[in-house]
Amino acid sequence: MSTFNTLLRRLPYLLAAVAAYVVIDPALQKFTNHSVMVGFFDSLGFPIPEVTVVFVGVIELLAVAAFVFGIAGRWMALVLGSEMVVAMLTAGVNTNNTVVLICCIGIALLGTGERSLWQPKLPILNGEIGEASTSPAQSRR
Repeated sequence: MSTFNTLLRRLPYLLAAVAAYVVIDPALQKFTNHSVMVGFFDSLGFPIPEVTVVFVGVIELLAVAAFVFGIAGRWMALVLGSEMVVAMLTAGVNTNNTVVLICCIGIALLGTGERSLWQPKLPILNGEIGEASTSPAQSRR
């Protein structure tokens, strides 16, 4: 197996690990520093900030669990990625939400690795580069 293929196979794990690492602290702070986070969400104009903070924190914790355990990681990447877009539009673009959004796009496309519940059907990930692949017409036979 070539180095490129090895890197491609490991990329989903790296993306999931980076996203989980960046998201876990802000997610936990939504519960440990709840009143501060409620004030911040209120200053951004979110409706019912007490509930919104908990809702966002739960989404982030579920995303971390999904990425770590590889269960519905693609679905959670779509949800968390959407949350990051909202964060960018309301609180502004920063390094953390940019990194998480990029990781979410990668996870949505690639899954969370071979242990992922939702496996991609991409020839580049399932075989050697340059290896003859089955065309859609041949696979219907």
